[in-house]
Amino acid sequence: MTRDELALLWRFKGGHSLARAAAHPADEIAYMRASMHERWGPEGRIATKADGIHLPTGKVLTWTAIRAHAEEHTPAETRAWIQAFDREWCRVQALTHPTDDEKARAAQCERWLRALAWEVWNPGTAEPEQLDLLDALGAA
Repeated sequence: MTRDELALLWRFKGGHSLARAAAHPADEIAYMRASMHERWGPEGRIATKADGIHLPTGKVLTWTAIRAHAEEHTPAETRAWIQAFDREWCRVQALTHPTDDEKARAAQCERWLRALAWEVWNPGTAEPEQLDLLDALGAA
């Protein structure tokens, strides 16, 4: 995935959702696919469809590419931390009347999830684009 694709994916899906995708690629991508929603932003319309996430440029980030990025860029330790923080966040969210301390803990977990997701999905993790040798020779 390119830098621009990762940046758009981050703006569209956000940290917590992408943290879950990093920790459980198959499950979360199936959930994203089933959600089938769209959003309008400064860059145009981004929509979740059966084949992937459709960008305003007409490019489609396929579910296979998203899953491959998650699997390749998420070390086991990062995956374990995401799972632990997400469990704690879910535990607090399930409480009928969480205390202020529990709410603060959930907010801290959310910040940690976003930070861990950023390690996986930030545009700096983009694969370098391969130049066609003929294009490179033509530019010389």
